[in-house]
Amino acid sequence: MDIGESWVYTCSAPAPADMTNTATVTGTDSLGGTVSDTASAEVNVVAPAIGLSKTADPATIYAGQSVTFTFTVTNAGDDPLAEITVIDDRCAPVVFGSGDLNGDSVLDLAESWVYICSAPVSADVTNTATVSGTDSLGGVVSAQASAEVNVIVPAIGLSKTAD
Repeated sequence: MDIGESWVYTCSAPAPADMTNTATVTGTDSLGGTVSDTASAEVNVVAPAIGLSKTADPATIYAGQSVTFTFTVTNAGDDPLAEITVIDDRCAPVVFGSGDLNGDSVLDLAESWVYICSAPVSADVTNTATVSGTDSLGGVVSAQASAEVNVIVPAIGLSKTAD
């Protein structure tokens, strides 16, 4: 290795968790002495995940009454999430209510975001919602949650006979 030269070595290895990778280089100088140096690089392995819970209020209604669905979105991983979207298969629009504590539109690790949607329901239903978000590397994570609504359809019968 001449003065002013740089040699580049590369290697690849799986990184299943956060780690510090350390490399040591050793060489022999022109007088036969040994020289060496060490350098380290940090590897942050992201493990993104998103959580969703859903409730219906009230959970039992008469046919045609409205139900308010509340969705709580949590960051269940170790990486902030952006572009959070909540979609419900029977209720729209799903509207953001609260939780973005610093107003940055990023679901941070300690935040829980609440969304709300109301809709009339006319028959027993299991209502499913899906949440998705994008991690810091551009990957998409998602989760689903359901809530049941019981619809009461009152009926009464009367029969009359003459004797």
